[in-house]
Amino acid sequence: LILAERVIYAMQFGDVPFYSAPIFPFTDGDITGLGGFNTMRGFVTDRFVGDAAALVNGELRWNFGETTLWGQHLRFMLVPFVDTGRVFNSVSDTTFDNWKLDGGIGFRLAWNLSTIISFDYGRSGEGSLFYMEVGHQF
Repeated sequence: LILAERVIYAMQFGDVPFYSAPIFPFTDGDITGLGGFNTMRGFVTDRFVGDAAALVNGELRWNFGETTLWGQHLRFMLVPFVDTGRVFNSVSDTTFDNWKLDGGIGFRLAWNLSTIISFDYGRSGEGSLFYMEVGHQF
């Protein structure tokens, strides 16, 4: 049983071109604005964009079984999650009011412990989305 959390606060200064506004630079690759599999799974990709953004993700990764099939080791995980975040027009506008919230359930298939296939279903006040991706969200 693993409790995984991620907290992000990103900000951009100066004359930011409109096409760069939704980008979060990370060491393992850029992520676009809030919304979608990489940030808030209950909202469409890039739903929220601003010069400053805050994001919190929490997952409970529970390994509930494993087996070997045709010489391949498989592990099964159930992953309930909660995501919350908000964008701001500037750093000085940062507040804890009106953050968006979503939650859902995920299933992970770990193949030979190094390849993770993710199936996530997220719900928010704006609807629900299903994702199938390779790797954990974070």
